Amino acid sequence: MDGNRATWRAALMAAATLAGEVTAAERPNVRLIHADARLAVSQALDSAAARLGRPDCAAILDEFEDVRGRSLQDNLTALSIDAPAYLGTVLFYDGETDPGCARQEVVAVAVPGIRIVKICRGFFRRWKLRPDEAEATLIHEALHTLGLGENPPSSREITARVLKRCH
Repeated sequence: MDGNRATWRAALMAAATLAGEVTAAERPNVRLIHADARLAVSQALDSAAARLGRPDCAAILDEFEDVRGRSLQDNLTALSIDAPAYLGTVLFYDGETDPGCARQEVVAVAVPGIRIVKICRGFFRRWKLRPDEAEATLIHEALHTLGLGENPPSSREITARVLKRCH
């Protein structure tokens, strides 16, 4: 009986995540080891999703293209999902052992077109000091998962454009 209840709860959580109705403490796509880290990323994701729910912020997807020249909005439309719900499909993992997290200024890492974001140690300092920048970082990384490459545009330019559009 308990196993069935757990399975049922997991199914409900997955459905609620896709519908964008999950609270920070319940985000199953945030798979960091430490509970406090999971909560920090989940709270930042909730705020980032709220920002992406606004048309002015969601329009950031029209400002960038993937490596094939398709707009990120076109890539999202092909998935039949909106931007806030898309964040619930991206998987967030600890990045401490990821080589991309070796530099102190790097707070998250994603490979274009792959729905995995590695969260680096510096993310938590940014989240405590500048939550708006932490939220912009998660949106920035979500753009990579939709196919956005980097250099050009630079990482700083991507985040600056997200901050400007999603303030």
